[in-house]
Amino acid sequence: KRYCTSIFNVIDVVSVVMLLFTESILSTDPNLLDNEGFGASLTIILLWLKLMGSFKVLNSAFALFLYAVNEVIKEIKWFILFL
Repeated sequence: KRYCTSIFNVIDVVSVVMLLFTESILSTDPNLLDNEGFGASLTIILLWLKLMGSFKVLNSAFALFLYAVNEVIKEIKWFILFL
């Protein structure tokens, strides 16, 4: 249960699925990227988040920064949602 609820584990799985989906769309017809721009953008964002998760393991200062950002976002998520 803890593996499935960790945000970086979810990002790992979703980013790989989105990458395969985007690649399959591009292999069938490259012109479909115009219609699937949002999916490609989401894939890139998820891959960057996956990279940040990897850096979290390597650098303790960056891990502390990510933890602080996560805690701040948890506290103001409803404010951001309604804003």
